[in-house]
Amino acid sequence: MKNKLIILIVLMSALLAGCFNWHGVRGNGIISEDYRDIESFDAMDVSGAFTVYVIVGEPAKLKITGDENLLKYVRTRIKGNKLIIDTKKNFKNKNDIRIDISTPYLEDLDISGANTVKIRGIDSERFKTDLSGACKILLEGRTNKLIADISGASSFDAENLEADYVKIECSGASKASVFAVESIDADVSGVGSVTFKGDPENVRTDVSGVGSIKRK
Repeated sequence: MKNKLIILIVLMSALLAGCFNWHGVRGNGIISEDYRDIESFDAMDVSGAFTVYVIVGEPAKLKITGDENLLKYVRTRIKGNKLIIDTKKNFKNKNDIRIDISTPYLEDLDISGANTVKIRGIDSERFKTDLSGACKILLEGRTNKLIADISGASSFDAENLEADYVKIECSGASKASVFAVESIDADVSGVGSVTFKGDPENVRTDVSGVGSIKRK
């Protein structure tokens, strides 16, 4: 009993030390906007905990809204054809950090962390997305082929992205919904789930664990 009490005290001390030793910047609660010039891109990589709204089919623009003193720590840059968004420093925001983006074309998306991303106006031959962590994503538009890899505890809603061909892998505790016109190839593991609408002639499914794949 004494040993258990000692272990409990040590764990609580470590937890409290972690709280008091947190190093970062706290949001001041004053909402401000930051407009940034960006070049055209067709791929995005977002990591952190942002709320991101993207409109495809318009000139490249980017606006960040959030705590005034935190905006400078949100890093945005173009590398090759990819827009990369992350943070320069740890911070705790009082208001959501919202990022509004427009781009003429988009075909590749890599999202990690705890982001919420909504994209409308997709019109591409192929659209590829990789989603991990505890992210939420909503896609709207049209593509010939959708390729998606969803993991962690993420939520993937592509019911309004009409795709002729869908290839999707869903693992962990993730949930996904898609719209397949002609073909769907779905793999689910863990407790993940995939639902699909449409009336595809070719359906291939592979489920391991207690996951599920269902027609909506």
